[in-house]
Amino acid sequence: MLSAHFFQLYSRDSAYTFAFSSLRLVIFFSKNETLLKKDKLSDSNFFNDRNKIGIIVKQYKNIVNRLTIMSSKNNEYVTQIKLLRKKRIKYFGCASKITIKEIENILKKMN
Repeated sequence: MLSAHFFQLYSRDSAYTFAFSSLRLVIFFSKNETLLKKDKLSDSNFFNDRNKIGIIVKQYKNIVNRLTIMSSKNNEYVTQIKLLRKKRIKYFGCASKITIKEIENILKKMN
């Protein structure tokens, strides 16, 4: 059985990756939102960023309604996701350049 800690890390990383790479919203189904707010996780960036990269739905019956609202505000969410991505990921879009520089630095130190 997967530990709660593993699940929290996996959920967090998957949600950020999806939102930041696709500029699309994430739907967080949070049946026990009250319990989560009491948890240590509630102090984390991920917990507090959920409303910036998506919507939180507490009951299945509200999903369609929330999606309708969400789609009408899509441009606002895309802007929020871009701003948050820039804040959370230092070298977004520069991985190749950074990797090349690091390899060059390693090679210089080896010589």
